[in-house]
Amino acid sequence: MFEDQNLAWFLTLVDYDISRRELCLSNVHCADYAGVGEDCLNHLHCSPGSTEDEFCDWTPVSLRVGTTADGKAAVSWGIPDTKAEEEGLTVALFKNDNSSSALVEKAVDGLTSGSFPTDISLNAGLQVRLVLKGEKQEETLWRGAELDDANRKRPVKIMSTDASMQLFTRDGLAYIRLYVKKSFTNWQNSFPSDWVGYHQAKGGSYVTWVYLNSLVQTTAHKFEGYDVYEHFFNQTITPEASLQLYNAGNRVTTQTIPWDE
Repeated sequence: MFEDQNLAWFLTLVDYDISRRELCLSNVHCADYAGVGEDCLNHLHCSPGSTEDEFCDWTPVSLRVGTTADGKAAVSWGIPDTKAEEEGLTVALFKNDNSSSALVEKAVDGLTSGSFPTDISLNAGLQVRLVLKGEKQEETLWRGAELDDANRKRPVKIMSTDASMQLFTRDGLAYIRLYVKKSFTNWQNSFPSDWVGYHQAKGGSYVTWVYLNSLVQTTAHKFEGYDVYEHFFNQTITPEASLQLYNAGNRVTTQTIPWDE
């Protein structure tokens, strides 16, 4: 995960693939993973040990934070048969990569894959880990990537303009973030009647909406070349949540990818 979230947002705007970098840095706790190539994205994980003793395991493991229909974190896992059979194997949800106390956990019980809902509100930083619990100590075997507030979705460019929109969450609730190049000075006039609908189900109608040019500028996120605007929808994030931009004729011109896709 990027310590400076502004950097992550900026890199997505300029089409940098942050997914590989974040997974390599968050999932991989090896002293040196140089030279593993693109396979790092899906297959490289590390077994516990000191910096010198850690080694890479090329067996695919999936640890993921999803969402429930009411904006709570949902935990899912996928592990090899041989690993699932280990006694004391547990899937746990942590506040972030630096946290040492699990928010919630569940025994794998021999299942190679599964999922379960939690009562933890969806927030950036949440991380799933695979933990082996013994009688006297426990070991973290794998770490999933930290959740970012946009669920790893890059901003979607609005038609041919210098503006992009993004769905994100705080405390399991839905927000829109709009990025506008500073050179696009008349952007409000370019969208006089365009409005954004927040949809909680794929193919369903919007549950609330806002005029695009009424979003409020925020100074919380600053990086050169862009202004950032936000709006709070006061609705929960759902697995199929998305944003759709409508023009004055109520035709969809831009839309985001559903949250959990």
